[in-house]
Amino acid sequence: MEHIAIFGLSLQAWITIITVIGIFVVMAGLMQTGVLYWLTKHLLGNPSNLKQAIIKLTIPIASLAALLNSVNVVALFIDVVKIWAKKLGTEPSRLLVPLSYAATLGGTCTLIGNSSNLVISGLYADQTTKDLAPLNDCTGHDIIIDCTNLEYISSSGLRILLNIRKNAAAVGSKVTILNINDEIQKVFMMTGFSSLFDVQNQ
Repeated sequence: MEHIAIFGLSLQAWITIITVIGIFVVMAGLMQTGVLYWLTKHLLGNPSNLKQAIIKLTIPIASLAALLNSVNVVALFIDVVKIWAKKLGTEPSRLLVPLSYAATLGGTCTLIGNSSNLVISGLYADQTTKDLAPLNDCTGHDIIIDCTNLEYISSSGLRILLNIRKNAAAVGSKVTILNINDEIQKVFMMTGFSSLFDVQNQ
């Protein structure tokens, strides 16, 4: 796979940057339309004590942080937490710390929930591409990829496999994939990869 540099940054870096910008745009739109404030009112409600406040706070915050961005979610709910703390007669830090932990937990569960996850995913994809680069030089040889120890495949992995197949087909070589598990088999079925590759389970 060719590495493309634009203004000194790799293509994967630009994809990460654009994705993060897109997350901020979506978050701003949800705030401007009042959707998040509606969620705040109906999901969190008015807690009667500190324990109830923490419980009501943790699950929705973690869920939103996984779907949006943990930093934005924390920024949105800081004022809500301060109001709760005042009503409960407690220090804001007793709710702000659980808020931060819940957002961090939710954000680490998905790529879009935490910008660092996007960066790590990009670096992993680049390294995987380099590790599998020898498979692209398959002149005169068929390729057999044993996936016995492969438990999960991301969109980057699918893209790499597709690139390997493209290069192999260009020189008349064949790509065979062995021993994929049931979950990856479902992914192959949904994406049409089952018809692109010779998949064999021994």
